[in-house]
Amino acid sequence: HYDFLVSFITYEAFGTDLQSWGSNNYSTYLLLPAGMEIAKIAAQIPDFIARHHPDGEAAVGRTTL
Repeated sequence: HYDFLVSFITYEAFGTDLQSWGSNNYSTYLLLPAGMEIAKIAAQIPDFIARHHPDGEAAVGRTTL
């Protein structure tokens, strides 16, 4: 149950730095296809972070599934 939902476009209008991954305010949910192994997705996270955040995981904290 959510109290409210806000798009990131709206959130950005408040002047929030969306490039900073140093906050725990957000949760992301994935709907995986039937039979998809969580370990397979989890193994892709380090490469995703390396591509999208060049400072590395140390700068963004700990990422887990």
